[in-house]
Amino acid sequence: MAYFTTQSGVSIYYEEAGQPGNPPVIMVHGLASALGIWKPQIVEFQEHFHVFALDLPGHGNSGRQNSYTVHDLPQMLLDFMDFLNLENANFIGLSVGSTAIILFALAYPQRVSSLVIQGPAAGLSSFRTPAGWWSFIQLSLTIGGILTLWKLFGRRFSGKIINWFGKTYQYSTLLTGMEEKLDRSALIGYAYSNANAPYVNRLHEITAPVLILRGLDDQFPRQYSFYIKENVKGLCFWLEIPLTEHLASLEKPVEFNMAATAFLMGIQKADMLNVIKAADAWKDAQGVS
Repeated sequence: MAYFTTQSGVSIYYEEAGQPGNPPVIMVHGLASALGIWKPQIVEFQEHFHVFALDLPGHGNSGRQNSYTVHDLPQMLLDFMDFLNLENANFIGLSVGSTAIILFALAYPQRVSSLVIQGPAAGLSSFRTPAGWWSFIQLSLTIGGILTLWKLFGRRFSGKIINWFGKTYQYSTLLTGMEEKLDRSALIGYAYSNANAPYVNRLHEITAPVLILRGLDDQFPRQYSFYIKENVKGLCFWLEIPLTEHLASLEKPVEFNMAATAFLMGIQKADMLNVIKAADAWKDAQGVS
């Protein structure tokens, strides 16, 4: 088992696959899961990439901390890259993991080769706005329901109930095991900070190429993906995978892997400066801002 320790003293568990010297890819899971959710991707990606997947603080085999917020995750990822002596890397994120890698790209653009964003789930309205207040109330009811289920039925049985209603019951054994290792405070801290518009009005600063992969029937609104697509000023692609919801990488791993690996391998081969210049020229010619 491999661990590294962040500057703040938290022990982070990670796994590594593929050959050193291949383009590095760092995979960041979502809330209430762990790095094991990437197993279908690790098996496929290790042929062409040097793959790293980690457990977020308060998840899986990683350590716990006093408080959790998505705004702390860029520093954790920077610590991880420095530990591995990686100058830059490609990133794949799911849900809250997508928020983490977007925030990392905003904080440390020179360390990012590309972003694959799956199932964006970050709120677009600050809690200080009317829309944000409504989101806050909905989120509070959801978290309150989950904590009540945990208290009444225990995490294993509650996880099966949650996965059934979330239509992820076919992965119940995998996901329930992950939920049992989740720190209660991590569920609350990451969920609220993720819903409170963490990157609104800053996406235009992202310079790395971006691929958005969304399940066609994702429970999170299409608006979340569309907002990213419309506001990232660099090269940005958006693909929806039919017959999938929030966990497209598990539900349709072949389709997800084909799209993501094609994007990542294309990025490695392309002269991205010229590609971005060509994209900007096309936008100018079409009058697209």
